[in-house]
Amino acid sequence: MDKLTIARPYAKAVFATALADNTLADWANVLTVLSVMAKDHGVQSLMNNPKLGQAALVDFVISIKPEVFSDAAKRFVTMLIEHHRLGFAPEIETLFLDFKADHEKTAIVYVTAAKPLLESQQTSLKDKLSQTLQRDVKLHCDTDATLIGGMVIRCKDFVWDRSVKTQLAQLQQALCA
Repeated sequence: MDKLTIARPYAKAVFATALADNTLADWANVLTVLSVMAKDHGVQSLMNNPKLGQAALVDFVISIKPEVFSDAAKRFVTMLIEHHRLGFAPEIETLFLDFKADHEKTAIVYVTAAKPLLESQQTSLKDKLSQTLQRDVKLHCDTDATLIGGMVIRCKDFVWDRSVKTQLAQLQQALCA
């Protein structure tokens, strides 16, 4: 079964709770902390250690950044660990942030460019994407020199790949066909 399929009910439940309690930002922080922990190799080895009890793992996870975990968040961590789902925290976070962005009428857009974008380029791109998507856009910019030139823009399930690397690959494919 797909990890997102397993994570979706948890993300929906957390989103519903956060929306009802007006704690969307707090829960986003909780899920970010859990996501980072779940990706850590040291934490993964603890999660898979049969000698470490569930209560000890819960205590360890909460002790990493205790100020982030409300009582509800502590119960959520306990439930994830009891059901062996802490490893799904990155997917839960991704889905939660998507639900949050939809609710707030924002779009999180990931831009990977061959070279760092200037502030003016980011502003122009953000404005154009806001018009196209009819949402407030939050850009997350990254660089990847292997793109040679151009950029790749990702927003949810949409990918606009205008990189030189991809264009060269398409040209090569067309010439070899």
